[in-house]
Amino acid sequence: MKLAKVLALSVLSVAALCHLAVAEQLTQLPGVYFTESTQESLVSVSRIEPDTQSYFQVGDTLRTYAATGENIGSISELREILNREQGYGTSQLFFHVDRDDMAWVIDVTLP
Repeated sequence: MKLAKVLALSVLSVAALCHLAVAEQLTQLPGVYFTESTQESLVSVSRIEPDTQSYFQVGDTLRTYAATGENIGSISELREILNREQGYGTSQLFFHVDRDDMAWVIDVTLP
């Protein structure tokens, strides 16, 4: 019986850890940290370092890349868009975000 309880707790612990959000900073957007919710396929701004100039605000949820209409459901999708556009020489990008229950368009300038 004790072994069954230990195994059940271990399985619950692993399941809980799988849903933890980890803040990630992308090299193209220094000072801005993103988290993703795999359950809901959402990417949000979780932290912005002091003195970082950005139109993003903590709590913004990224929805789409405005130029192509691509949905942003993971940090890797955001990274792919940034890498691709940077490869094309694009330095100014626009993203649709949700902020305070309103839709916004955010201007992002790559370094």
